[in-house]
Amino acid sequence: MINSTIKYTKLSSTRTEGVKINTVVLTNSVKTTINSTVVTLLHRGASVHYTIEEDGTIVRHHLETDRVFTSGSSSWHGKGPVDDFAVTIMLINDGKSQYTNAQIDRLIELIKDINDRYGDDVTIVMLSEINKLHVALGKLFPWHLL
Repeated sequence: MINSTIKYTKLSSTRTEGVKINTVVLTNSVKTTINSTVVTLLHRGASVHYTIEEDGTIVRHHLETDRVFTSGSSSWHGKGPVDDFAVTIMLINDGKSQYTNAQIDRLIELIKDINDRYGDDVTIVMLSEINKLHVALGKLFPWHLL
């Protein structure tokens, strides 16, 4: 399923042993290309597990056993930081444009794969739901398809 792997070890750490992944955090890039997105992430000291490009290409930036730095000071149902127990997926989209069918199809495929591996209780949240300082996905995101 994963087309390529890019590893940025300085922007991740090893997850604490025994931590159960039970959340998928969705966000968008605000940029329109994978290259500009990666540069922006590096500049901000942030990272994600996966990006999904407009053509549906999935790029894995970190292993799911890595704890990435996406959500900062965050919590979900009183537990946090969410980066401790989440996998983060970023869609390449400026937040003002339609998401492509290829992106959404691959997102659904990736979420199903994650759900199969970690259990049917995986919760899907927007970055803005777990950290109010972030804006995520925009109003054109087709939540009804998930």
